[in-house]
Amino acid sequence: MGKYVLGFVGPLKAYEMIGKYVSNFTKSSIYEAKRLGRNKVRITVTPREGIQEKNFQCDNRIGFFEAIAAMFNHKPPSIRHTKCMFRGDESCTYEIAWQHSSSSYGRICEM
Repeated sequence: MGKYVLGFVGPLKAYEMIGKYVSNFTKSSIYEAKRLGRNKVRITVTPREGIQEKNFQCDNRIGFFEAIAAMFNHKPPSIRHTKCMFRGDESCTYEIAWQHSSSSYGRICEM
């Protein structure tokens, strides 16, 4: 996973590109990301037709999103699980926000 994520320079780019690269790890769901700000994204996860997920997969995804920020030496991100398939929604939606570390302030790619 590191070779894919670290090439993006910062967490914003990594989260934005998640839909393209997550298929290397799972074929069961479609991931879509939308930038909400300089340090905030919304990721929507929709299971593919015929796939039935279990509750624990929400926690697995949250851990995956936390790991992305950790790879860039950021504090754990704030993750809000605003929609959930297991609460009756069609997909799961996660709003992820993080604080920039002192080493990330000069990164042009995140602006």
